[in-house]
Amino acid sequence: MQTALTLIVAAMLIVLVLLVAWPRGSSLRNSSPRAATAAGETATLTVDGMVCGACAARVGRIAAQVEGVHDATVDREQGRAQIAYDPARTSPATVARAIAEAGFQTGVLP
Repeated sequence: MQTALTLIVAAMLIVLVLLVAWPRGSSLRNSSPRAATAAGETATLTVDGMVCGACAARVGRIAAQVEGVHDATVDREQGRAQIAYDPARTSPATVARAIAEAGFQTGVLP
């Protein structure tokens, strides 16, 4: 009984630490959702269905794994993902499809 209680308390502490320390992304600073960068272009995607920090991290990993994406920043609270990409290798629609295949509703802001 005491071992089970110890495991429950330890699991709760781990969850608490993850909730407090998990990066929530940065606010989107570009006034335009699509702007030129030194590495190519940036685009902002809407992402619905992120309910926790792990969801946001997953969206960021999925976006970053698309060939041609240089960077992905996810803001769970605003339901946005900003990507920096090489337009010769990928497009925002391709990244949005990859995120949608993982179960999130997504779209590209104009």
